[in-house]
Amino acid sequence: MTLKLPFNVSDDPYMAAQQFIHKHDLSQYYLEEIANHIIKNTNGQVLGLGAGGNGDPFTGGSSYTTGGVSSGSSAPASGGMAVDPFTGSGAYTSGSDGSDLPRLGAQPPPDPWMAGAYRTDNENGMDVDKSNPYFPQRDFLRFDQPLKAEALVTKLKEFNAQCEDSLKLEDTSLEKLPDLALKEDNDPAGMEHLLKVLKWKDEMVFPGLDLVRLVLLHPHNQQHALSKDFLDHLFSVCLKHVNKESAVANQMLSLRILANLFSTSKGEELLSLYRESVITRIFENLFPVVKNNKHIQVAAATVMLNYAVSLANNPTESEEGQVQALSVLGVNFITFISDWEARFRAMVAIGTILSISRDNVEYGKTLDLKEGVRGWKVLEGPDKCTAVAQHIVNIME
Repeated sequence: MTLKLPFNVSDDPYMAAQQFIHKHDLSQYYLEEIANHIIKNTNGQVLGLGAGGNGDPFTGGSSYTTGGVSSGSSAPASGGMAVDPFTGSGAYTSGSDGSDLPRLGAQPPPDPWMAGAYRTDNENGMDVDKSNPYFPQRDFLRFDQPLKAEALVTKLKEFNAQCEDSLKLEDTSLEKLPDLALKEDNDPAGMEHLLKVLKWKDEMVFPGLDLVRLVLLHPHNQQHALSKDFLDHLFSVCLKHVNKESAVANQMLSLRILANLFSTSKGEELLSLYRESVITRIFENLFPVVKNNKHIQVAAATVMLNYAVSLANNPTESEEGQVQALSVLGVNFITFISDWEARFRAMVAIGTILSISRDNVEYGKTLDLKEGVRGWKVLEGPDKCTAVAQHIVNIME
């Protein structure tokens, strides 16, 4: 149950936050967040996922740029379509901010992700709470928002005119690139052209990354993206940009590509092989997330959730991987993640790993997981976050 935080406008917000921490025996880490919550409320701002955030993270008016950060979300447009969360008109954007993803667990399901998939009473020696629809999670999450083909081609042509001659492409080739993700054709020549785009300078690579995000889910061209030369270069580019010093769009799209790679057997195999490098790069080079960008937070949490799913689906293959993932989630994510959707996915990942074995629960206790998750539970987040946090607390009892 969410705790209420009484506050008088005459009170000092930090003193009130400190009293709240003492009263409910919370970690001192939450002092700043609770104080900011009070300050925002007294300024008349609406809190929670429905609040309006900063301006468009990528655009100024209708143009595409890579600057800025947003914590806002879009409301549904008429006809059931989601309003583009990044643009004011028809400008190209690199996918969506995740607000048009299925809001996993947002409705009282029976099951927010697994559509009522079968679950045993005792899994890997762990008692499974049948009332818990959140974990263990068994299916990988994907970023499959559609492209804006025309705007993407416009941006590709703009960058193509600026790149070195050896990497330039004909306009006709650029115009066909979106078809790699949008049409059923098998196009190995087009994939060679896309590989060239991925070799453009860092500030020009994001349209290519966004296209690869969907090509990885394509029934035919996926195989070319998973070929050794293409995949080796793609993986190198993505790891490079899992870094808070990179452009925001490159960080976000690289993480989304890594998340989508789990949907392929070769991709999952590659990410399992280099699990230590990927996860280490996330907690060493990505955190703290630049300006608390919600899109990067959600993408990073989704990568970790997919790692948790992979580990849970192959529980005997990597106990070391379970420990590493749980450590990063229990320390780095609980410390640095502030977006509630990212927190939700991180908690589902934590619960999924805890569900693998009793040893993981005991290790989680050494990380003070119960205390960290409990801190999120008592803050005024979405109901699904309160619920999944309570399920984790129950496991840790």
